Amino acid sequence: MIDPARPDLTLRRAVWAQGRCTSLRHVTFDIAEEMGAVDIDALAGALDSGSARAAITAQYEAARDGRVTSSPHVFPHDGTNSANPGIEAHWENGGFGTGYPVIDKDGPEIYRSTRTC
Repeated sequence: MIDPARPDLTLRRAVWAQGRCTSLRHVTFDIAEEMGAVDIDALAGALDSGSARAAITAQYEAARDGRVTSSPHVFPHDGTNSANPGIEAHWENGGFGTGYPVIDKDGPEIYRSTRTC
């Protein structure tokens, strides 16, 4: 079974560390294929059918309230929250939106703990 954090981390590395454009369908398929644990036909079918559109729209609406400050922003059942848990970063050549982020620490083990914040 694939670690549930692996696709997310792989896509984030592709965007932030490799500069790949995951909004392009073929790039996302390439990344999924490189992972070796994703059924590309099932992924294509889900994208083509829009089977996740309602859930994505609901998440988008929930994020519009201003509580989400980055991706991922985790909201455990205990009412706490944490923006981009496990990541420590700083910005080069300007601040957010004008420079670029540099990851100083990446601790994905935080997603395996009982409390993510």
